[in-house]
Amino acid sequence: MRNRRSCWICPFGECLVVVSFFLPWMEVSCSEHIGISVGVEVGGMYWCIFGLSIIVMLACYYFRKLRQSENAKFLILVGTLLSMAIFIYEFIDIHTSSTVSFFGYDLLRDEIDLRYLYGYFLMFAGLLISLAGAFAYGRSHGAVRYW
Repeated sequence: MRNRRSCWICPFGECLVVVSFFLPWMEVSCSEHIGISVGVEVGGMYWCIFGLSIIVMLACYYFRKLRQSENAKFLILVGTLLSMAIFIYEFIDIHTSSTVSFFGYDLLRDEIDLRYLYGYFLMFAGLLISLAGAFAYGRSHGAVRYW
């Protein structure tokens, strides 16, 4: 029974990523003004993570339906690792650049106070769950073996 359930770990993680894209991510305060942004407003390279998550979810369901789950493992690993690389790059870029663009304004990094909210952490957790699910995905859930 455990093997049948493990095929849903990866799509569950990717579903968390897609849902978290529409949740509050960051609270930016500059002097007395406070703004909360969601993933859709932040956009940029994060749209690639959103698109990759949908592709990985569809690949999980497609290959599962064909009973070729082992063939999806490579696509799932590449999509999830690429999403994590983009996520980590953007996180580092926000903290190392001298100017940050929020709500259409270019702000100096020293002038703003940036606080991450639950949507941002939920996206990272979804990527980690998806990565763990990628390692559990494949051979044990109905993959066709020819040897």
